[in-house]
Amino acid sequence: MRLPYHPPMPERADVEIAKYLEANNYHPRSSKHGDALCRFLLIDLLASCDAFRAAAERERIVFRTNFTIDPLSADRWNADLVVGPPTQPPLPRATRVGPIAEGDPHEIWMAIDAKTIMTEHGKARRNRQRDLNSFHDIGR
Repeated sequence: MRLPYHPPMPERADVEIAKYLEANNYHPRSSKHGDALCRFLLIDLLASCDAFRAAAERERIVFRTNFTIDPLSADRWNADLVVGPPTQPPLPRATRVGPIAEGDPHEIWMAIDAKTIMTEHGKARRNRQRDLNSFHDIGR
């Protein structure tokens, strides 16, 4: 069995996100910064969690950014990053972050809302708490 090509991962995600934000003029309302932050989060998970990295290397998990959860429901929700087992094997040319391929997950094992990680002002904390509570209620 031939293993898929895994492009090298950047060094230390905290350094990479700082470089990214310096080069791209951080704007708190831009989704491209949230997407980048999610990719750097994946890098940290792959570097620090052996089980996560092993699952990615065996193509047992995939990721998707800007994923709509429960799209046919009035309670649909967009998560900035989801990770879970793939609905189908990743394509050979799938976008990758290190060994983890982009694809649609069959189940959601991890969901991240990047707004909870970076916000423009302290006043946004209450909104993020409301978002997290709503997100939790959808999963029930």
